[in-house]
Amino acid sequence: MKIETLQVLEAKADDGGHAVNIRVSPDIPVKIVTLVFGKSTSGKQMNELVHTLDSLKLREITVTTT
Repeated sequence: MKIETLQVLEAKADDGGHAVNIRVSPDIPVKIVTLVFGKSTSGKQMNELVHTLDSLKLREITVTTT
C-alpha cells in the first residue's frame, strides 16, 4: 500500500453543479481529485461547500493506493 499526501491548490464547483474539483500538487499522477454528489445536489450547495472548504483552510488530501 502506498500513501501520498497531496497539497490542495484550489477547490471549485464544476459546471454541472454536482461535483467539486480539487486541484492538487504534486501531480503524481493525480492532478485533480473530484468529489461527486447526488443529482439532487444544487449548484448553490456546491458553491457553499467550496466556500466552507476554503474557510476551513482545506490544505491536504491523502490518497492510498495498492
